Amino acid sequence: IEDEAFKGCLGLKGKFMFPNTLKYIGAEAFYECEGLDTVIIPDEVLKIHPSTFALCSNVRSVVIGHSVKDIGELAFGCCVNLESLIIGESVEIIDNLAFSSCEKLHGHLDIPEKIRFIGIFAFYDCKNITSVSIGDSIRTIGIGAFTSCSGIEKITIGSSIEYIDGDAFSSYYLQEIIIKSIYPPLIFNNTFSSLAKEKAVLYVPCNSKVLYEEDTLWNKFAHIQEALF
Repeated sequence: IEDEAFKGCLGLKGKFMFPNTLKYIGAEAFYECEGLDTVIIPDEVLKIHPSTFALCSNVRSVVIGHSVKDIGELAFGCCVNLESLIIGESVEIIDNLAFSSCEKLHGHLDIPEKIRFIGIFAFYDCKNITSVSIGDSIRTIGIGAFTSCSGIEKITIGSSIEYIDGDAFSSYYLQEIIIKSIYPPLIFNNTFSSLAKEKAVLYVPCNSKVLYEEDTLWNKFAHIQEALF
């Protein structure tokens, strides 16, 4: 399916049935197809290109196939009625703004084990997500990745994390933060909210508490505990 193939087809409605042999869906291919309500990406597709399903305002359910490695910039941006998201096990990159303003996405968000990079404002304003688990291959979480996700109470970040940029987790309601990395990843003063640093419990691996307490930014957390992961 080429770039912009069905862009702005307002009459395209319901569940769009992709053939199982489909391998390519181009940039903006279904941009602003407001009638779509279900998107299931076949397992042969390797990448979802930029803005492929952006502004599909009535999409409620998205299932991303097991071969997809890269979810492009704004791929599902402003899908404001998206409620259910299943991310395939091979996804390594979630690019900038990929799911921004999907404000009805709710409950637990599971980002699988092979994820390496979550881009700038990737889940901006997904205000009804309550918890997030990010797989053990994660290395970088970009600026504002989960900013304005005011409902998040618990986050789990995998063992390979190296860098969490500013405003990545700005929720004031964070109660539990699990960092599986033995060594404290690089963060900024505003990576987490001041209230989270005061109220939330930060769980770190056994024998690494002292490393976090000696770090000039991680030691701002008032409650640091060791745990076995």
